[in-house]
Amino acid sequence: FAIWMLIEKGAWQEFIADQVKATIIILSFLIMLFAMQALRRNDTGWRAFLAVAPVGVMYAIVDIASRMGIASHDLIPTTLTFMFLSYALSTGLSGAWLLSITKNTEPFFDKAYLKVGSMVGVTHTLLLLGATLCIVLAPNPAYYSILQMLVPILLMAYHKLIGVEDDASPKVGMIMVLSAMIMIWATTL
Repeated sequence: FAIWMLIEKGAWQEFIADQVKATIIILSFLIMLFAMQALRRNDTGWRAFLAVAPVGVMYAIVDIASRMGIASHDLIPTTLTFMFLSYALSTGLSGAWLLSITKNTEPFFDKAYLKVGSMVGVTHTLLLLGATLCIVLAPNPAYYSILQMLVPILLMAYHKLIGVEDDASPKVGMIMVLSAMIMIWATTL
């Protein structure tokens, strides 16, 4: 969030121009951050957060670079080209890795994995398209990453649906969802 404010000319001034809106957004983010740490009661929460913080900064840089590269061009064609190049690169690297670890006696293509692989591919393509459009169209590319903090809530709901024991707190989850809703509402003021 702060990185974009430093890079994008006028973003900081625009953000603080409406102090009530800025305060609501900042408080919503902080509530989500602390609630995420309280979602599951264990002693690894803050240590895990601090361990992955550098990865979060790297993702922020990638999101900003993606936005700057895509936003100045035709949105849909550029996004689809970006996705194609991302998938081509990852397919090539994954294929090379798979060939390097697969014994010659094992089949390279297995029909059993084709259906699952196709479902994962379609789902990931739709998610990447949505993510890229969110990063480019949101007032700040960090909003997408902030909303990704809700993934544990989806996991908690999925676990409930399939009957898997989950120690996540539904009350804390609701606080996170309400904070996200308030943040989205505040950005539209």
